[in-house]
Amino acid sequence: MPPSNTTPTTPKFCPFCRECFEDTDLCPDHELPLVAFGDLPRPAHVPDDDDALPPLPFGQGRTAAFVGACVLLVASVLPAAHLDGREPFSLIGAAAARVPNLWLVPCTAMATLVVLFRFRTRRRLRSARIAVVAMALFAAASLSLSAYRMIGSARVERLDLHADVGVFLAVFGVLVLGYGALTLGRAP
Repeated sequence: MPPSNTTPTTPKFCPFCRECFEDTDLCPDHELPLVAFGDLPRPAHVPDDDDALPPLPFGQGRTAAFVGACVLLVASVLPAAHLDGREPFSLIGAAAARVPNLWLVPCTAMATLVVLFRFRTRRRLRSARIAVVAMALFAAASLSLSAYRMIGSARVERLDLHADVGVFLAVFGVLVLGYGALTLGRAP
């Protein structure tokens, strides 16, 4: 095979579309002068998995978990239910003294807030995802078990049990917390 007399041309790139061209000095689509690969403009800083996030829980999937935890805290002090004209009770307080598993609801909210403010990288938030999902499931199980027990005891004593805003808000908070837990550490 005879040796070729052509010298190899270095590929050049369009600074706009980053396409590679060999035998021209202008991008055919954008009419911009082509540059070497090392001279391409660098994109803005893309956050790494280990870059520290700002302390406020916005972005990276933390917003929904934060809102769910705050809703659970508010639901813990609001009236949850009442029996036949008696005073309503909340998820914490006198009712929780008789039904200790109801303390899981505000404890879950507080633990979630601690995780959100302590875990400040995407990698650590993703590692906490399963723990926060488990906490949301524990809160849901606590609410379900307590409601089952209260409805059963009210039927035995022939009392009417009426749910108040605290229960509905707690269920909503658990759902939002569960969704937020599944999205922890995701890039926007």
